[in-house]
Amino acid sequence: FELEYFTFGHGSRNMAIIPGVSMTSIMLSAGAIAGGFEIFTDRYTVYVFDQQKNIDENYSVAVAADNIATAMKQIGIKDVDVFGASHGGMVAQYLAIHYPELIHALYLGGTKSRNNPSSPDTINRWMELAKGNDVCALNHDIYQSLYSDEFYEKFAGLFAEMEKNGGPKEMERFYHMVRSAAEFDCYDDLDKITCPVFAIGSKVDKVLGGYATQEIADKLGCYIYMYEGYGHAFYDEAADFRPTMLENLSALD
Repeated sequence: FELEYFTFGHGSRNMAIIPGVSMTSIMLSAGAIAGGFEIFTDRYTVYVFDQQKNIDENYSVAVAADNIATAMKQIGIKDVDVFGASHGGMVAQYLAIHYPELIHALYLGGTKSRNNPSSPDTINRWMELAKGNDVCALNHDIYQSLYSDEFYEKFAGLFAEMEKNGGPKEMERFYHMVRSAAEFDCYDDLDKITCPVFAIGSKVDKVLGGYATQEIADKLGCYIYMYEGYGHAFYDEAADFRPTMLENLSALD
């Protein structure tokens, strides 16, 4: 497999960021991500992992996690604090279960350990849209589902431009990523996670539902915080999210 990543920061500790699904490569957002996590650079050397280049019907969350574990070993990093957002949070849980020697702590943002009846139907809707040929319709639904109405309206012009990105190849790739999220279930193995876990969610999450985060925290008995007024991607909307994450992870020392 081929897997790209970028790195920033000069700290003595290692952090891995595993983003959620997207229509385009995370490498295109390297500058914005590094800028957004600037406060982490004294404490951490940060590695941001993209999805593998070739994604097909054999792709799964387990495959994604195995690839990142292989990459970590080749880079030579361990004892890593992992921030997993959405789909990336599923990958992070799998890593902690199957590669505990690599993981120091998990910071889970808006993710799930399994499907539950109260989850919105967003993932299935995205899968259906991804089978079509209207990339603008798919992207429009994605962004409106990820963010609060206020945030979407504030940046409506930017989103309108971003919604044009992608084509048939990207839509097929996106379909398999979202399918892997729909199929993911590690709930029965959560008790194998031995590292500290922070579960952060949104009560009005329109993608996975706030209950998904609550379920993880209930099973693990770990730290939990639920935002109000922000969407699924609260980690982009909430100004206090990153400073609080740095404070919480630093307190583990």
